Amino acid sequence: MREIILTDEIKKTSLTSDNFIGKGNEGRVFKFTDTETLKIYYGIFRDYIINSDRRPNDLELDASEIYHNRILDLELRQNLIGRTSLPKGRVTLNGLTVGCILKYHNNHLPLVMHYFESDETVLKTFREICKSVNELTTYCIYPTDVHEQNILIEKSTLMPELVDIDGEYIHIDDVPNKSDEEATYHKTMELIVNYIRLKKSNNPQMTNEEVFESINLAPQYIDILTKYDPNYEEIMDFLNYCLSDKVLEKAPTYRLINRPF
Repeated sequence: MREIILTDEIKKTSLTSDNFIGKGNEGRVFKFTDTETLKIYYGIFRDYIINSDRRPNDLELDASEIYHNRILDLELRQNLIGRTSLPKGRVTLNGLTVGCILKYHNNHLPLVMHYFESDETVLKTFREICKSVNELTTYCIYPTDVHEQNILIEKSTLMPELVDIDGEYIHIDDVPNKSDEEATYHKTMELIVNYIRLKKSNNPQMTNEEVFESINLAPQYIDILTKYDPNYEEIMDFLNYCLSDKVLEKAPTYRLINRPF
């Protein structure tokens, strides 16, 4: 596994406000080079990073092992995954895993900040997201908390990319896990529903039918997608509808029967 040691020099030159890119529940991301970023798990290791001359406590030791194993498992699958950026290695401090190395996404915007000039591109974007989710689940990687802030849109191509595939909501198994797969698909469905609700709230004069027609969704799915909490069968029905026009491509390897994408 590739390793970057978090030296005092890196702290001073890279972990700065000028290089700060963003933060999530677990850590903060900083630009490291023109092609890479460092995600530091400040949530648990902030005090240890500041006071690294002391012995780590049991919580920090346990967290380091969990992160190390998760990054290693993802790295072993790196060559199999083509659509999503997985960690390139770990960041260590005194031998503890306190962060990971990620791809630097230049010229990208988070989905929540991206403005689609054409509504016709919206459904295509979600279909690309579905392809990425399908590829991950094919290799038993379950992003059970897919949401708007974990999707970046490339400005020129409008291609989406899943990021933050290293945190606590990423479940990794050696064999298929139906519960995690259902949770992942449900979150993917929520992502689409939440976007449509946002579009409706920003355009209150539009009817439900007009909102759905504007992104090329068939009217029969209005009832499903406007429910507060659609059930799993309804989610599968919608995702199979997305597959029906053959825009989605199946992942190259299959582990489960009746995969929805």
